[in-house]
Amino acid sequence: VINRLKLHYLFLPLLLSACGGGGGSSSNTAPIINTLITSWAVVENETAVLTVSASDAENDNLSFSLSGNDGNRFSISASGALSFSSAPDFENPIDSNGDNVYEVNVIVSDGNLSASQGFVVTVNNNPADDMPDGPVILGTKVIDGYISGANVFIDFNWNLQQDEGEPSAIEDTQEETYYFEEVDFAAIDNFTEVCARLRPRIAEIPEGALDAVRGTVDSPYVLYFFPWYGSGDDSNRANVTPLTSLFTTYLTDQLDDGLDAGISVSDGCATTANNIGTAIESRVNEVMTALEVFGIDPNDFYDDFIASGNEELQSFGETVANYLQLTYGVSLLLEAEYEISMRTQIDKMLIENLLASTIPEVFEFALFSETPEVDIGNNWTQSTLYSVYEIFGNADGQLLTNGDGSGLVYEPTLENLIQYTDFVARERMFFQSLQQPLFDNIDVLLESGVSDRWGAYRFIDMGTFEQADCLARYMERDDSEGSAKIVELSSCIGQFPSDNSARINLVLSNTENPERVNLDDIFSAKTAESIQTVYNKIQSLERFVDTLEENDSLLLNGDYIELEIDGWSYRRTNNSDSIDQTCTNTSDNSSTSGSEAFNTCSANMPTSGG
Repeated sequence: VINRLKLHYLFLPLLLSACGGGGGSSSNTAPIINTLITSWAVVENETAVLTVSASDAENDNLSFSLSGNDGNRFSISASGALSFSSAPDFENPIDSNGDNVYEVNVIVSDGNLSASQGFVVTVNNNPADDMPDGPVILGTKVIDGYISGANVFIDFNWNLQQDEGEPSAIEDTQEETYYFEEVDFAAIDNFTEVCARLRPRIAEIPEGALDAVRGTVDSPYVLYFFPWYGSGDDSNRANVTPLTSLFTTYLTDQLDDGLDAGISVSDGCATTANNIGTAIESRVNEVMTALEVFGIDPNDFYDDFIASGNEELQSFGETVANYLQLTYGVSLLLEAEYEISMRTQIDKMLIENLLASTIPEVFEFALFSETPEVDIGNNWTQSTLYSVYEIFGNADGQLLTNGDGSGLVYEPTLENLIQYTDFVARERMFFQSLQQPLFDNIDVLLESGVSDRWGAYRFIDMGTFEQADCLARYMERDDSEGSAKIVELSSCIGQFPSDNSARINLVLSNTENPERVNLDDIFSAKTAESIQTVYNKIQSLERFVDTLEENDSLLLNGDYIELEIDGWSYRRTNNSDSIDQTCTNTSDNSSTSGSEAFNTCSANMPTSGG
């Protein structure tokens, strides 16, 4: 913001020249500088000063130049925009006499004659970047190149957002480092530096921030540092970089635990928050150890790669920063539309390709909302979640319609995202109580939504929801023609059973099949008895090749039941009251039918006799 201090009215001499001969004469007049305010003030860290207005009676083309005691500290455009060549620093003045008052002459010429005007530009202090008089803690560097103008904070309650009581750091532009004061953390009970170092440090980089290597940032993004302190002289220092930001993809479970815990800022150093911090650091350590497969020293990965001169990591970081800018722009679009917070998850295969120095032309990412669950009573919670899958982009910051390299570029609008991605809005009701599961040891998730994969769908997931355990699912979804609903009963979704038995899927496309249940009633009443009936129906299905035929009575025309293990599937289909058998080698999609199918799958899949 430019402030006017004084008004000086100057009477400028006109420089005239004339020549004559023959029967007539012609004359040229010097240009005139019309800007009459000659004393200006700016706040430090800003470059723009003023635009000098000039005119010429003959409408000659005008050019601008500079002189004066501090003329070399400024630049001026062809249109007269005067600015500092580099942002002035009040604490470190570089004018000729070091008093933060810069003197510059602006010269305007029409090619023959010229006029000049002196300007005085005073640089005022911006208290926001003043370093404190007392000791500072938790030094933090923000790196693509060193970045100035970021908002850096420590996230104590694991929601990856800045809440009241989580202060912003002070930037020391000379040291290119952000610092905190201990008094800034008064809102956090039992605050210690040990606690702070086990929390994420987050840098919000706005448009207009300055990257010392790549210049002015033209698109905002966010960088994350997750705690890992494998080495370093200063264990409280952190380097927040595009590389450390990649860990969000690997920390989904731990970050979800933080959101589910609903930690307040004041409890940011209490037991629950500390336990999540310990789990995060342990997980990061696992990933860091795995990085050695790619020939990367984990110490370098978390290091200041600008100071160490590691050009390979710097180039890698710039590529990742381009990806982060694109993903952040898409997340901002969705956050503004639905008033939610989004979390980005970059495809792990992309990360592994990058670490192996293989830069793909197209990368894939997904976005997930972080909407808190609302208690609706009786141990049930409710939430609306938004997920966007199969988003493709490139290093130029463009969105693409597909990931095979032939996709068209499209503008980042909500309408385009819905058209070109798998956009899912999910309504979820979740029963989870460690003290009293809904029945037996089973918790339940009820979900409905619309997606590219399933169309309109509803399902019931039932199980312990522990990572290694199978979930049973009863699902109702659109068929490929978009007409009658198809029902699927699955014994284990998203994975194969941990006991090496087969996964079973019963698919009821025949709308007359009495095995279908009324999901309207279940979603409305949410009674334990009705949901347990569905669960028992799935658990009672025979799931061996030699006993699968005992399920044939559940099949009407068009229905089928299928066993799956890694590499093989065995299917029995009701085809006009006749049972067709198919055995498929899923590694090469070769298949057999009839009795040969039964024999082949019996030899390669679990049977009741072991």
